[in-house]
Amino acid sequence: LGLIVLLHNVQVGHLISAEVMGPEDKDMAIDQVPQVTAHLVKGILAFNSTNSYTIPHARLPDLSPEGAAFTVMMALFLVRAPESGFRGVFWKGTNNSHRTPSMWITSPEPKLTFRVSTMLAEEAWGTSASALPVGEWVHVAMVSRGDGLLLLYINGNLDSAMALAAPPLANDGPLWLGRDKSQPGMEGLMASFYFSNGFTSMYDVQEAADVALETLPRFGRIGNPVHAPAEWSVARRVLEFADGVNRPEKEEGRVEGPGGASVS
Repeated sequence: LGLIVLLHNVQVGHLISAEVMGPEDKDMAIDQVPQVTAHLVKGILAFNSTNSYTIPHARLPDLSPEGAAFTVMMALFLVRAPESGFRGVFWKGTNNSHRTPSMWITSPEPKLTFRVSTMLAEEAWGTSASALPVGEWVHVAMVSRGDGLLLLYINGNLDSAMALAAPPLANDGPLWLGRDKSQPGMEGLMASFYFSNGFTSMYDVQEAADVALETLPRFGRIGNPVHAPAEWSVARRVLEFADGVNRPEKEEGRVEGPGGASVS
């Protein structure tokens, strides 16, 4: 419990500072243009590679079935970079043909691969030009403009752009944060996860990044800012404390162990 207090009430794979906002009316005809709405998880989630935080489709904004515009934003704090394979950041879907939207951390260099499904391909993706640092907060935004262009921002700056050959294809699966059905999750912290069915401008992304990076807590040895991973940092101790945790729950925020169908 002391560790959780030190982390400003961070819990393992669980919503803290609980305030979730999202659309209430899901009775929209499929051929209508969705009203722009957003789902915001205000707080910090801690992931130890085996746990996940899931949000049901019914609680998320409606995406246009084809050519979806959307924005996904959050701040990430890596405690360890993956040594092999991919580590989940977020993934929405129910089976291997679903990718809209999704993001993983690559190895051995921790870059971000951001992906969608389209009308022509089960998977279309780009990879960040920049690698994520370990031991400091980074603000990340994935934006679909709705015109076939996907944008990736890191700390408010445009890092990568990808032109799609066909519009993004939405799905009705849940949204997984951290571990997904087959890939282990990131090891670290995620703050203020935001998912909208609207396009966010470069200026608004920059403002969101500035606010997040100015207000998020710093982790490290007492009295020292974090510039490199600290062996006994508060964040690292929380993840060590979280190892082996498996507390399944029925609704949003449930923590699950590994298993399930392939989503590689």
